[in-house]
Amino acid sequence: MTRGLHAQTRVQRGAAGGASGPEPSDAPDGKVALALAGFLVLMLLGMGAAGWLAQVWHLRNPPHAAAEAMPPGPRLLADPRQERLRLESQAERRLQAGPMPIDRAMTQVTHDGWGDRGP
Repeated sequence: MTRGLHAQTRVQRGAAGGASGPEPSDAPDGKVALALAGFLVLMLLGMGAAGWLAQVWHLRNPPHAAAEAMPPGPRLLADPRQERLRLESQAERRLQAGPMPIDRAMTQVTHDGWGDRGP
């Protein structure tokens, strides 16, 4: 059950108010249509300008010029495993050729510690 309207309430829409339709404060249909048409025209002009700019850019900067500026691709190896083993053996030789071989240095650090004596 709903309460009836207050005696001082003015009905704005519906049967009690008489005519139905847009509120008097709504924007006129003509102005809304004009605004939408203007927005559509601006959108089309913007898309046309972007297309023209892309065309001019493409003519001044052809794609093949950019492709030539790319660095060459990575060197492909016929036998990557062999190359990896060669690099690892070089690294192992460098580790063993130092003032102390790496195996002996790791054993010494394990035995003596890092040498950072605490207080």
